Amino acid sequence: MKNKAKLVILVFAALFAGLIFWAVKTVPQGPETVDAPTESKAMKYTNNTMHEDKNGVKVWEMTAEEINVDPDTNNVILKNISGKFYQENGTVITLKAPQAFYETEAKNINIDGGVTAKSSDGTDISAQKFSWDGSSATFQGTGDVKITKEDLVAVGDKIESKDGFQNFKLMGNAHLTKGRAQ
Repeated sequence: MKNKAKLVILVFAALFAGLIFWAVKTVPQGPETVDAPTESKAMKYTNNTMHEDKNGVKVWEMTAEEINVDPDTNNVILKNISGKFYQENGTVITLKAPQAFYETEAKNINIDGGVTAKSSDGTDISAQKFSWDGSSATFQGTGDVKITKEDLVAVGDKIESKDGFQNFKLMGNAHLTKGRAQ
């Protein structure tokens, strides 16, 4: 009888241990916590124009299909832009590009995605990226630069100008061709 009692106690102990193991393993998990979506603080405008004036004279203006302004930095992202840059010598550079980024504090503009531009004197300019330095009023183009002016075609890696491309500095793999070559 002693063995039977021990066996019964052992069976009940095993069942009890199994029950505790089952209860611990099958505790339902609470619902997964999902972070609430954070609302973007960016201000968004569509089909709008922004510009900069200096001493009452328009420096540049850009129209974009979409303008996103970061309210913390006031920096601006522009999509599908067309713009005009007004030079002191009277030349106007008109350009188109897929996007631009305007640094409000420095007043610099980085334009990229393949930029095509034309100056009011008939000069055609293209590059992968353009930048406008607001403090020095300098244009700089990089990547597959091509400028066509009258019967001159110039290609290179980088171009820089302060006067609407009437005069320019071409750098890196620069090549000039007289006559309108394709």
